[in-house]
Amino acid sequence: MKYIITLLFFAISHPVFAQYTFFEENMGGTSVGASILSANSYTGYLNYGAVAYAASSGSSTASIRSNSSSSSGYSTASGGNFLFLSGNNSSFFTIQNISILGATNVRVAFGVSKTSTASDGSTLTVQVSVDGSGAISFSPSLPTGAGTTQWYYIVSSVSIPSGSSLSISFYNTSGPENSVSYRIDDIAVLSDTPMPVVFGDIAALLDGENLYASWTTLQEINNDYFEVQLSDDGKHFSTIATLKSKDGNSDRPQHYEVMAPLKQWKGLMVLPVLLLSLCWGSRRSALAKMLTVILMGGLLGATACSKDSSAIDSVMDGKLFLRIKQVDVDGKYEYSKTIQVIR
Repeated sequence: MKYIITLLFFAISHPVFAQYTFFEENMGGTSVGASILSANSYTGYLNYGAVAYAASSGSSTASIRSNSSSSSGYSTASGGNFLFLSGNNSSFFTIQNISILGATNVRVAFGVSKTSTASDGSTLTVQVSVDGSGAISFSPSLPTGAGTTQWYYIVSSVSIPSGSSLSISFYNTSGPENSVSYRIDDIAVLSDTPMPVVFGDIAALLDGENLYASWTTLQEINNDYFEVQLSDDGKHFSTIATLKSKDGNSDRPQHYEVMAPLKQWKGLMVLPVLLLSLCWGSRRSALAKMLTVILMGGLLGATACSKDSSAIDSVMDGKLFLRIKQVDVDGKYEYSKTIQVIR
């Protein structure tokens, strides 16, 4: 059942309690300059592809901007790009599929500024949902009067249940009679317990038809192994390599490297469909099906390069995205941020 909790946010200049960051989004590190980019089409997010974003349609949409109004005044302010929710009673921004496995006392934090000194923040509605459950809705409490159109750091005080997947939505509900725009930046999900693995630098390079990936962990707790996952659209990923943890429990940096042929990735995507259609699409005995699988598997394996070369060339000419899936000894998992492969 959908339930509403209102006005349980408090605004502070910076965090005042110990916390661990499970997720953060700073709208990307490369400035968009004077450009105003639709939040729907922008691809420069810190977590591009790992989460889903949505914005309103029409003449006044949610957008990504970078100018003199960039975030400032709190310790985690990243400056640069920010999300702009225009005051048209329809702008919104959604982040989905944020892993919160293992998080306790979950809190949502973000930087916000307003364009009207009269606004108290009540027309900025934030909705949080865990594992698809009913939304918890609330608004920040912002000061009013002269000089209040500055940036504020907001940390939620609502009760957010534990779970595996979190979604956050920001809605500007102001209409023509009280139109106000909001700037949002440095969205974070906080926890009282640390993440099993804290990722450092992640890099991926395509050299010829071989993909090279490297990453660093700054901390590992009960870590079992990693899966290197690749995508050609930033949304749908498949595993191309698996690597065992060097030390499942470590508070020192650990570095990992892996190489995987790109053709192997494309072949794995094509073979299962072809085999199933050839073997099970006709009335054959179990023995005939088994022999067909063996023969066709060898044939397709030998000819995969020529049969799938055009598809591989198409992928290699386009963008590729990579992320690391970390799996605990108890089967729980989390994802790194998603990066674009360098050619």
